[in-house]
Amino acid sequence: MRRLFILLLLSQFSTVSLAAGSTVSFVTAKLAHGAVVGIPASWDVAHGDELQAMLTCLAAADEASGNAESTEAAETLLSASSPGPEHHAAVSITTSSAPNITPDTPSLLDASQMEALQARIRQTAEAEHTGPGARIRGWSLLEKAIVGRNTVLHTSYVRSSEAGEHRVHVYKFFGHGRLFNVTLSTNAKDESINGFLLEKIVRSFVVP
Repeated sequence: MRRLFILLLLSQFSTVSLAAGSTVSFVTAKLAHGAVVGIPASWDVAHGDELQAMLTCLAAADEASGNAESTEAAETLLSASSPGPEHHAAVSITTSSAPNITPDTPSLLDASQMEALQARIRQTAEAEHTGPGARIRGWSLLEKAIVGRNTVLHTSYVRSSEAGEHRVHVYKFFGHGRLFNVTLSTNAKDESINGFLLEKIVRSFVVP
């Protein structure tokens, strides 16, 4: 079973105003390997077997480094979700050791490498998403994006099952010898409601 690492939740909150006039307080979470992220203070942190339902696209850490033999299995640093079924949203953060990568790695990837990486990300997501009515569709093109001071890779897709449809966004952050995957999901019908919160989460993520 993948391990869950949450070292410390700090008593440092920020308040974000939403378009509808409501506000959401964020707490800063210190994670293993020096990573930091902000999540809504009201969200639940999953433990144990609950993680399996929320983890998506955890592999493909080795593709960016080009060295599968030296890449360790992914560790789950954080898995959290909004309380209750209404307007559901979630975040999962994993990491893998990849000795050959650096923060500059995304900028050095050419078009053929990006295409090959996306194919493997899709293959991994489709292999992990199983069950009645399971389907993945609506992939966006894997692209390079600037998030804070980081050049990251981003793609998204729609995950369908008997539980409904979810829009999933996958962001890959590159550190010195370590790859971090930030996976965000929301009910497809609530994407306009949850989009601002999910963007706040990914923009708060700090790579050591």
